[in-house]
Parts: sequence; structure tokens; C-alpha cells
Amino acid sequence: MFCMTVSYPIKEGSQFDHIYYRENHLPLCEQLFSDYGYKGNILRTDTGRSPTGHPCEYASVDLLFETSEGLQAAVVAKGAEVSADVPQFTNVTPRVVFSKIVTCT
Repeated sequence: MFCMTVSYPIKEGSQFDHIYYRENHLPLCEQLFSDYGYKGNILRTDTGRSPTGHPCEYASVDLLFETSEGLQAAVVAKGAEVSADVPQFTNVTPRVVFSKIVTCT
């Protein structure tokens, strides 16, 4: 399984609409990526903490795909459409990281 992690760091003067993100943006991702082996997501809110205990990110989501090829194809085919929706819920530039998921027992 492969993962695209998208996180939204908290910065001075930034805003983030959690309701729009959960109710509109993530369903949009699911709809657009469904033909590319999209398996679902893991959403975390108020993630990461600074040494003073303040949250570092508004949210972080792992978008899960069956294959690396499917993930890459989804980003190429639908990434611009997903990115165009970002200003609807935040003025933060998201950080994006790609990784392979390995489970340990």
C-alpha cells in the first residue's frame, strides 16, 4: 500500500475550516481518486505539538492507495482539481509527502 500524506501547518494569520475539509474536501478526494486504487484515508486533527504544547498543524491526512502507480496516476490526472479546492477551506500551503506503508508485527 502507498500513501500521500498532506498536512496543513499552523502559521500566524492562517485559518482552516475543519467542517468544510471533512464534509466537502475529503469526499471530493474520494470521488476523484476512486478510479485509481484509492482505499480511504486516515485523518488526524491538531497534530504535532511544539515544546510549549501548542498544536503545529491544523490537520494531517494519509490518502491510501493500492499501488504506487495508482497514486502517481491519481495525482497527475486529478491533482490540479483537488488543489483548486484548497482555498475553500484554508490559506495555508499544504505539505505533501509520499511513502510506502510497511506494517510491523
